Amino acid sequence: MIAKSSIAALVAPFAVFMLFLGMVDGGHPDAHYLLYPVKSLLVAAVIAWFWRDLPPMKPVAVGASIGIGVLGVILWVGMEPLSNGLSRELSEVWNQAAGAVGM
Repeated sequence: MIAKSSIAALVAPFAVFMLFLGMVDGGHPDAHYLLYPVKSLLVAAVIAWFWRDLPPMKPVAVGASIGIGVLGVILWVGMEPLSNGLSRELSEVWNQAAGAVGM
């Protein structure tokens, strides 16, 4: 069972990230790249504040984790050409449908 302080330590950095993301991206989308370092430092400060309350993170099944990561990258990079072709096909279908309804 995780202690209440550990739950706060796990939730607080994510909550700060999401709050900052909502404020910046929702209200000032042009400032996103300028404020990204501020957001990163703020989340790092929250993690540092709760550092002692974080549960220990011990690696488990390292080989499987590396294998899944490599497989994910292979699929991600390997499907990119399919994504471009699909995007073109969907664009053509959309344009034909829009032309059919007079858009």
